[in-house]
Amino acid sequence: MVLSIADFLKQATERYPEREALIFQKQRFSYRELNQRVNAITHALLNMGVKQGDRVSVLMDDCSQYLELYFAAAKGNFILNPINFRLTENEIAYIVGNAEPTALIVGSNYRHMVDQFLCGKQKIRNVVVIGGRERGIDYEYLVEKNRKDEPNVPCAIDDPFCLMYTSGTTGFPKGALLTNCNFVQSAINMSTDFEVRDADVCLHVTPIFHAAVGMPLCHVVKGCKNILMSKFDPEVFLKTVEDERVTFTFLVATMLNAILNVPGIEKYNLRSIRTIGIGAAPVPVERLKEGIKVFGNVFIQTYGLTEGTCVESFMDLKREFNTDAGDQKKLASIGKGVANLQTKIVNDAGNSIRPGEIGELIFKGKTVMKEYWRNPEETNKTLKDGWLYTGDLATVDSSGWIYIVDRKKDMIISGGENIYPKEVENVLYRYPGINEVAVIGVPDEKWGESVKALVSLRKGMTVTEEELIDFCKKYLASYKKPKSVEFLEALKKTASGKIDKRAMRALYWAGRGKKI
Repeated sequence: MVLSIADFLKQATERYPEREALIFQKQRFSYRELNQRVNAITHALLNMGVKQGDRVSVLMDDCSQYLELYFAAAKGNFILNPINFRLTENEIAYIVGNAEPTALIVGSNYRHMVDQFLCGKQKIRNVVVIGGRERGIDYEYLVEKNRKDEPNVPCAIDDPFCLMYTSGTTGFPKGALLTNCNFVQSAINMSTDFEVRDADVCLHVTPIFHAAVGMPLCHVVKGCKNILMSKFDPEVFLKTVEDERVTFTFLVATMLNAILNVPGIEKYNLRSIRTIGIGAAPVPVERLKEGIKVFGNVFIQTYGLTEGTCVESFMDLKREFNTDAGDQKKLASIGKGVANLQTKIVNDAGNSIRPGEIGELIFKGKTVMKEYWRNPEETNKTLKDGWLYTGDLATVDSSGWIYIVDRKKDMIISGGENIYPKEVENVLYRYPGINEVAVIGVPDEKWGESVKALVSLRKGMTVTEEELIDFCKKYLASYKKPKSVEFLEALKKTASGKIDKRAMRALYWAGRGKKI
């Protein structure tokens, strides 16, 4: 019986002990070696006094040890708390204070930050450092000196397994408490829906401090070869695909955009790619079209969030999108809910909408988080009768395909009319030379809010504000078109790499009392 993701690793080790399991930089580990390393670090943490239910916080770049720690948490039945390394020191200090870990594992390049938020946190008894022994216990020393046999720690399917903090776009980060069941079900769903094969070579470039760690985990289910990159680099990505004959990868919208902007992309041999998952934020249809031209019809659109353990719905464009027929509308769909998950779109009264109407997307099932850590007020707002309220506005067509309209908080109300920024952004992305776009509502004395487009251009391209507004007039009702356009070198991003509309919007609403 599978009780945690550790059981997937044990099963893969039994089936394919000498098969390559993990590649990181110049290191290559078989499934036997990976499992032994996981066992050793699990024993080490148990010997340090880490007990069932204790939190172990992790702050480091992606590396082989990071993935090992997920399996170690499952084998030791403690709660892993991966921390976004892109956060500010104040945000990291808040998370450590909120999670109250008994052990802290850090990359040597982040060790200098630790002393600043250890004061008063007496529960942190041990600091383990990857890449050096300075002011901490060396991780590799622990792997070398501890037992390699399977730990004998009781584990239940509903035990908490991971404490992942959201990006904090609405204030302090909230900790989503996820269980063994959440991750097991998610891994089974994805390995099935992505049609994972045991011969797949999987390149993982999205940071594994968040729910995208589900991608390597679901490939361990089938005993695949997994490759980790410490930091995303579009040229290194392309070279790795060519050299390792990668068959699967998962990208966020900003990564796909960066890859498509690599000069000479056509010189790389990318024919081994069979599947590219896309998620985290909606991909503009025009960018997806470009991606299909470069990689072929290999994309699977996904929708997911931390509170739902990675992927809640998907659209396999390989099966559902006919490039010859020009079935353009489906390029914007997030598909339908995954197996073992109930999916609804509801209005403010909680009733399911009809096709063409707009409501909030909600889910219910085994991948939905247990709660927000020590935050019953936010838990009650987000979880209602077992349903996860996502805060995303969506619609559905007569065939049941779901389309994200926008975030509830991003909707612009101008002169009493609802305007969805994503609709305006999709039009602007059609204009040649556009790199990235964010449409926001800004103060307007007459209309309350007006539409403003923040735009970055591709290198060497020029365009005027008037030209972009005139372009939008051709495709949008007059009240939806931007009233102003501002050109920026780059758009501000959140710590998770998404375009940060909240931060950009706040610059215009400061001192006006509007809740951003």
